[in-house]
Amino acid sequence: MHHCHIQLGSSGSWHILPQTTKQLPRFGHAAIFDDGVLWVIGGDLMLDFQTCELNSCPNNTFWYDSLVRRLNITSGNWLTPVPQFDFLWVSELPLDHTVVRAEDHLILFGGRVEQIISVNAVYSLSLPAGVATQFKAADPAPLARSGHCAIYGLHGMVVFAGGGNGHSALNDLWIFRLKTGWYEGQLLGSLPGIRTFSKCIARNKAMYCFGGLREVSYYNDLWLFDYSGRWRAITQTGILPVERHKHSLVLFADSMLLFGGSGGIFTQGALGDVWSFDFETALWAQLSVRGTGPMLERCSAVVVDHQLVVYGGNAMKLSGKTRFYNGSSELWAFRPDFTEITTTPTPT
Repeated sequence: MHHCHIQLGSSGSWHILPQTTKQLPRFGHAAIFDDGVLWVIGGDLMLDFQTCELNSCPNNTFWYDSLVRRLNITSGNWLTPVPQFDFLWVSELPLDHTVVRAEDHLILFGGRVEQIISVNAVYSLSLPAGVATQFKAADPAPLARSGHCAIYGLHGMVVFAGGGNGHSALNDLWIFRLKTGWYEGQLLGSLPGIRTFSKCIARNKAMYCFGGLREVSYYNDLWLFDYSGRWRAITQTGILPVERHKHSLVLFADSMLLFGGSGGIFTQGALGDVWSFDFETALWAQLSVRGTGPMLERCSAVVVDHQLVVYGGNAMKLSGKTRFYNGSSELWAFRPDFTEITTTPTPT
């Protein structure tokens, strides 16, 4: 039996994927790629709102989508949207929530509605029809939150950190299963610091979490949670990505790719750098980018045909205490250079 290993190069290129029509620009949404279709759920739509003072953005300038959108990546056609479903007492889907795939369902958790209200509602969307079911919260259940991260693992949805509704950032971990509901993880080892807007991926019966924000301090640490219940910090090597939050993180073949976000020493706004992480050596490497690519935070990211595909996002800029919002409706793809290496195991 032959084994194929993908070895990433040191560079790559961005290009824009075609769409026959475009949706309104959005950020803070969630997306899943399934069977050729990109499911886009919720987010903040950019209509007439462009600037605000830091920490004082008026609530009535935010708009939300009430439909689940679906894009055929190959044709660039937006399919008939899934009709809205009641999200608690409002008709809009949230922002800064998470969605994971669990077998033939998408599981949606948390997020913010009406801009300032975090929720702990759980919904499932059946595939491919998108029929929605709400799960009633029962004790024990996690605090309402947004800006958390989630993966599919341990036969359910694993949720880490986040914050909202007046309580500080969190570092708890919860598991939700469709048949049995919630239970809180009993954690071993040293725990990551409390944070919001960290990003997580699943790999080999473990969850990897990078970065995030605690009040005004940004992280660039990397933590591993193995499914036995133990956390451990990973000693990273090489030049590390700058501290950040609201970035994108995906599993790409045998590596991990990091894109964008904002924070750290870069106070001008959203970032556009791309990094690879080698799990064997714990080495980070910044990839050289050919041509012009996006600079985004709060976009969605998936892997399609050996490409990092990002949709939407906020090309935010800062000037003094003024935040300039610039929502995107583009579908960008970053194709890293790579080599496919085929090996044949030595007979024993």
